[in-house]
Amino acid sequence: MPEPAPERQHVFISYSHVDRVWVERLRRMMAPMLRDSGQVLRLWDDNLIKPGAKWRDEIETALAQAEVALLLVSDHFLASEFVMGQEVPKLLAAAKAEGVPILWVSLSPCLVEHTPIHEYQAVLPANQHLAGLDEVGRLEALKKISLTIEQVMTRQKQAREASKQSASFENTSFVQSPEEVDLDYHWKQIIGKIELPSNRMILIQQAKLLQLDSDRALVGVNEQWLTIVHSRLSLLEKAIAITLGSRRVVTLISQHDVHAA
Repeated sequence: MPEPAPERQHVFISYSHVDRVWVERLRRMMAPMLRDSGQVLRLWDDNLIKPGAKWRDEIETALAQAEVALLLVSDHFLASEFVMGQEVPKLLAAAKAEGVPILWVSLSPCLVEHTPIHEYQAVLPANQHLAGLDEVGRLEALKKISLTIEQVMTRQKQAREASKQSASFENTSFVQSPEEVDLDYHWKQIIGKIELPSNRMILIQQAKLLQLDSDRALVGVNEQWLTIVHSRLSLLEKAIAITLGSRRVVTLISQHDVHAA
């Protein structure tokens, strides 16, 4: 049996040792968040490797457990063979394969546009370099970086919990009972047949089965998500057909709060 993939659980900070001061300044700015969050929000950088430990193995483990990556980009960063040859390719691969968010910040002018990093949205404007700001500007920038990290980690946690919830739906077999329609039960079974975790998450959080009969299904959707759910209507109709054994006409209606319906 293959070993399960390690659970992703922290922010991996990739940087050049020449730029170490920015890691320390970010940790100082985020101190209130890190103190109050317990294990929910954690930063990892190679300064946490204990003396005597195999540093390459420790970094490999940390890369595999990164839930979010923060790249502190400078000319020193881009010139580092280890950073650009080992860390960054693995983080970008995790972004493509598993959706690990990539955040990056420019510390100083450099040729980042000649790297794949430039394809990802920078936390700050790409032409805004931390080293070029005055002290107040640097503090404001570090605050924005901290808040962005917190927001992204919160979204990742919510997506992970929703994915676990939707996965549990798939493990329950469905037996249709025409005498009594249990809408919540049927909805869980239907969502379990949706292929992508991201689509399941949207339907779990933003939609609800309101009515069901032999010909049609009525689904309430949070009003700001109606367009997005409508774009996935064919997937929903297919999942209902697979779950219930025959196709239904699916009607979507906008609601202020589907969970209060």
